[in-house]
Amino acid sequence: MHEIHLDGASIPTDVRAELDSILASEEFRGSQRCQAFLRHIVEAFYAGTADSLKERTLGIALFGRSPDYDTGADAIVRVTALETRRRLARYHHAAHPMRPVVITLTPGTYVPSIDQRSVELPPAAQPAELSRPVWRMPLRLVFAAVGLCLVMAVALAAWAFVHARSSVVESFWKPVRSAKKTILCTSKPNAYAISPPSAVSGDSNLALRVQDMLSHIGQPTRMAITSDLSESDLREAPAVLIGSSGTNLWTAKLTNSFRFRYAIVDGRPVIRDQQDATRFWEVSERPDATHAALDYAVITRLVHSQYGPGVIAIAGSSSLSTHTSGLALMSRDSLAAMLRDAPDNWPQKNLQIVICYRHTQSRDFAPEVLAAVYW
Repeated sequence: MHEIHLDGASIPTDVRAELDSILASEEFRGSQRCQAFLRHIVEAFYAGTADSLKERTLGIALFGRSPDYDTGADAIVRVTALETRRRLARYHHAAHPMRPVVITLTPGTYVPSIDQRSVELPPAAQPAELSRPVWRMPLRLVFAAVGLCLVMAVALAAWAFVHARSSVVESFWKPVRSAKKTILCTSKPNAYAISPPSAVSGDSNLALRVQDMLSHIGQPTRMAITSDLSESDLREAPAVLIGSSGTNLWTAKLTNSFRFRYAIVDGRPVIRDQQDATRFWEVSERPDATHAALDYAVITRLVHSQYGPGVIAIAGSSSLSTHTSGLALMSRDSLAAMLRDAPDNWPQKNLQIVICYRHTQSRDFAPEVLAAVYW
């Protein structure tokens, strides 16, 4: 990791204060990589070099990669950006909704969005008003009261918005929360043999991220690999299954009877629609400079599985898509986008969602929901 501070980055005092607060927060102080990434992109924004915030240039500048490194195989920038978004989401959930500066990182870009809110004093507090005749005071009080009501209304709306967005994540993960320890089941570390390989996006790495998220909301967990589990385990406790049915035995047993399932066809991973034999999705070849690679994942959420307790299965066509999907399920913005067209009562339903990830050597695109079913 290279620590870089850009010359000419004249950051406003209030933005610098908010950035320092974020970097020192509980959400960020445990990750030097995310700290350096966020600091760099904010400084680049104010240095007027936001156009340089591309995957390759960030990999070279921050992570010491060579100028010709393969961004398709080395996902360090994409994974760091996803992790930074996740930590920012947790920070915003806990932070004061009316703070003067909000820093966000929109999916699909490495350029930060910085919202500076100006707070004006109500008319009654302006010094020039003090010399006016006393008979005008009631009118100023009326304006001050109106201003105060508006501020309170905005604060309440912001709180309601943040609460509603964060409750999406809590509602989604509710089936695997119980008095029992939630089982986090992987096949084995980095089980995939297909491209793009990435040590930072293996199944075990995602399991640790899920464990951290569940621990943060007070849910105990235990790690296991497929060979450690039995049907009696799944009858007694909810489970999160990480890995496709080609690598995780329990994903196959619990999801292969549903509409969207993972399969191997001619030695290649595909996701198949079992109600339409002509409909399937296949991972594309590694991209060149102009063509996008396509990667997929199936998310399955069961309020009650065939064994009883709830199950969430995160099954990608590659380790990267499994990892990226898992992070998206822990981000209120990404998850809300996935569920945008879901029925209002989706928290009480089982669901399956097929997601496409499109990426080139120069950029990632926002994930796209290709199909979904609720029952």
